[in-house]
Amino acid sequence: MYHAHRTVLPRDELVKQRHLLETSWDDFLRNPETNRYAIRSVVYESWKRCLQSGVDPRRTSTDISLKEDEIQHILQYSKLYDCSFQILQDLSFQIKDTGYLVTLCDPQGRILFLDGNREVLKRAERMNFVVGADWSERAIGTNAIGTCLEVGRPVQIFAAEHFCAGVHDWTCSSAPIRDPVSGDILGVIDVTGLWHNSQPHTLGMVTMACHNIQFRLLEQAIRARYLLLEQYQRMIARYPSDGVMVLDAAFHPVEVNETARKILRDQTGKDVEELWDSNNLRNALFTTRHPANPEGMYEIEMEHIGVRAAVQEVHNSTGRIGYVLVLRPCIPGIRRETTVSWEGIVGRSAGIRTIISKCDIVAQTGVPVLLLGESGTGKELFARAIHRAGPRRDGPFVAVNCGALPKELLASELFGYAPGAFTGATRTGKKGKFEEADGGTLFLDEVGEMPPEFQVHLLRVLQEREIVRLGASEPIPVNVRIIAATHRNLEQMVRDGLFREDLYFRLNVVTLSIPPLRERREDIALLIDHFLTKLSEQYGMEKPGIDPSVREFLIHRYSWPGNVRELKHVLEHAVLFCNRTIQWHDLPETVRKAGQGHRPENPSDRSVKPPAPAPHEPLPSRDLRSDEERQQLLQLLQEVGGNLSEAARRLKIARTTLYRRLNKYGIRKSLNVT
Repeated sequence: MYHAHRTVLPRDELVKQRHLLETSWDDFLRNPETNRYAIRSVVYESWKRCLQSGVDPRRTSTDISLKEDEIQHILQYSKLYDCSFQILQDLSFQIKDTGYLVTLCDPQGRILFLDGNREVLKRAERMNFVVGADWSERAIGTNAIGTCLEVGRPVQIFAAEHFCAGVHDWTCSSAPIRDPVSGDILGVIDVTGLWHNSQPHTLGMVTMACHNIQFRLLEQAIRARYLLLEQYQRMIARYPSDGVMVLDAAFHPVEVNETARKILRDQTGKDVEELWDSNNLRNALFTTRHPANPEGMYEIEMEHIGVRAAVQEVHNSTGRIGYVLVLRPCIPGIRRETTVSWEGIVGRSAGIRTIISKCDIVAQTGVPVLLLGESGTGKELFARAIHRAGPRRDGPFVAVNCGALPKELLASELFGYAPGAFTGATRTGKKGKFEEADGGTLFLDEVGEMPPEFQVHLLRVLQEREIVRLGASEPIPVNVRIIAATHRNLEQMVRDGLFREDLYFRLNVVTLSIPPLRERREDIALLIDHFLTKLSEQYGMEKPGIDPSVREFLIHRYSWPGNVRELKHVLEHAVLFCNRTIQWHDLPETVRKAGQGHRPENPSDRSVKPPAPAPHEPLPSRDLRSDEERQQLLQLLQEVGGNLSEAARRLKIARTTLYRRLNKYGIRKSLNVT
């Protein structure tokens, strides 16, 4: 009997069936429309897909698409692997003497787990049936793993049913593992052996193992759902008049109260199930993940449905399992721009939203991240945000500027040293940055400046996940996440022989390019407001305004070669020397020169000087540019007997601001005040 999705043949029929399939395979390759009746429909349809995809039927092996460190990171954070491991071990034990191999693959058909008979493993290596290999149909044609993913059902493939000649000596049986809530395929279990060992019961055994895993996943989903509903009930009690809904980790609505349904119907005319768009919601949630109140909630605005929401994330021991949203309609006639404030990163441009969304996704994994961007774009800020948003948030974040350390000190700084390792070494030795970052994140800033001769040592640590201190011989295991950053073109440096190619690929698992400020001008107004608020709080001053012509120049005209860092420094200079409103003369000289062609003919900064204060009248906070103003400062210092704290209080400015003004006019040096 020859089933649609499995082969069930007596052993004495296997040889005969293999020869028949070889003939059918040859006939198909000569003419895909001929003699199809000797081929099962699931195989015939797969062969046609292979031809359409351009798969070479003469292939003898597949490609390896995952590096070792990528596999380790996937397994470290894979809930499926954690749930499957014991069942895979049990399955391996059951078949250990049968000449079969057991695998777990991800939804792309890449092997994550492989176990079985050693001799068979060695033979399977010839076709790259190894951990990290790609066994999708597009990579290696018809096979149980790839075809199971295509059809979404258990499949057994025997001998020449495989599309590629290099796999004709094998038989394999695969079944999909589905998410018990969404129904999405999470992975595949496969059992593979040599063709003459084909067994009719193998596919049933694999299918049963998948059902057991799905049951465990269902148990986890039920526990997560219970936690979500608990939090939902708390929020219903806390906000009885508001719309409340709870979402699972995949943004599917779990529970929605009637008020929330009414808000959504009033705003859109549709029920929540009709209009819910997980992509729009993902962007809104992931680009505003900065708690705005002590309860850890933050606000988002979903412009596409006219609703704003306060969001609280729900976590269990494994990580984020969902969200509770408190909904309110947007005020009619008032359009609020949604401002991103994710872990301290401010903006609303499309570019910044995209990179923040990617950062939040990457933060939940442990894969290495390479941040690219010009100096001053905020690479370290993004690195810290990724750390705080991920599962290592409670571990250390250690930053190292590879370009700031002499090459002679790099080894001791990164790897530490043993007692007495060199002249001047401490008696107790010292931890390096890798050890300090254990359990957390190590940020390698300006990694492109690392000397080529040192790069091989860094590569070894990334491969082995252990360091050896200078002057020591015992390796020390380290568990760190690597985030690297550079403003250099590493690909060009690799071509020029200035950066190791193997190190580049180790660091370049996920690359995120941060746009320069001149390419996100719609964010400059937000950043100006953000920095002015922070700086006025820092210096104890009233938040200043900005002359319209100055504001227009900063937002639309200036090129910002130093990016966000330069913007902050320009505003800090202006805040320290302005008189309630930032004028042209309050800007640093380089910026003033760049704006010469943009200043109005009658600048608004020609303000009339107020009369000199009475002996005990507080001196206005203003830019001290003239001899008269210098005299006012001297007079005030005489009145307060040189007490700078009292002088700053009367001026209503911070002591640090007063120090700057005294230094500017040489008063501090001439009077020897401290």
